Amino acid sequence: MSNPPELERKLAALRAQYLAESGDRLAELWRLFARVQNGDVPALAELGGALHRLAGTGGSYGLMSVTEHARAAEQTVRALADAARAPGPAQCAALRGQLQTLADAFASASSPE
Repeated sequence: MSNPPELERKLAALRAQYLAESGDRLAELWRLFARVQNGDVPALAELGGALHRLAGTGGSYGLMSVTEHARAAEQTVRALADAARAPGPAQCAALRGQLQTLADAFASASSPE
């Protein structure tokens, strides 16, 4: 059973607003990543929290790729946080790649089909 047209329009508007705000969300992730890369171990928890929120909200807006990539990055951050030390260059490079993949998922969702 499909949603009524009015509900579909409202959902589409909410999704468009969420995607329009994705640049701010991604900028925050990159700021937190820079702190992590500079050895700020407590920033790992903040980054993990931000990724956790994106994993949840992405799915709420039907952006399963965003959810998938945010969840994968969150798991990486959780493992790094469990080590209770600053990640090394290889770990930072891997996390940077995951964040870029998440950014690409947002970009793909934002582009017209």
